[in-house]
Amino acid sequence: SSSSKAFILKFDRDRSGFLSENEIPDLIKETYNMLGMNYNPTQEDIESWMAMTDRDGDGKVNLEDYELLIINSL
Repeated sequence: SSSSKAFILKFDRDRSGFLSENEIPDLIKETYNMLGMNYNPTQEDIESWMAMTDRDGDGKVNLEDYELLIINSL
């Protein structure tokens, strides 16, 4: 969806078209902030999120990966 794409682009600092592990902490923080919670993810949190989201294990999360995470969490 366009909102998912906008959300991904917000955190894709190097404009590579995908999120890498170093871009994930800000995405996790923002997600919790949107839920009214202040949270700083640990390295373990980041690795767990990547394991759930990066379906092909290439260390990159693209829009399709992210949207599937959202759909599967509903």
